[in-house]
Amino acid sequence: MLQAARQAAKDVGLSLPIRRPVGMKALFLFQRPAVSEFDVPATIKTGDLDKLSRNAFDAITPRQLREVARIVVDDARFVNLVADCDYVREDESEGAFIQVFENWEADRSALNAYRQKMSAQVSDAGVFG
Repeated sequence: MLQAARQAAKDVGLSLPIRRPVGMKALFLFQRPAVSEFDVPATIKTGDLDKLSRNAFDAITPRQLREVARIVVDDARFVNLVADCDYVREDESEGAFIQVFENWEADRSALNAYRQKMSAQVSDAGVFG
């Protein structure tokens, strides 16, 4: 994974390791079992979304590699995360599709709108008021 990511960064002229705050989009795909209680992989066998995301962070910033070999200098640089789990479609394979992006500020307006909405709901419920 690291080799492919490093080549992709080189192809677009990105200097590695990335030292600025970044975001990550992740899609984790699993084979559908013969019997499934849900339409999405929400079972013990597929793993928790937070652990899958943490594993992706760790793969991008492996401690055993010298700093210059990492994609992102430290996983503390991740400040935005969008992650989903799903079952594979006919034309797909199991795996993780990871996108690291620097323009995470673009997602901030949606986040701020959501924060205002949630703050208003919590305030109306009397939790803060």
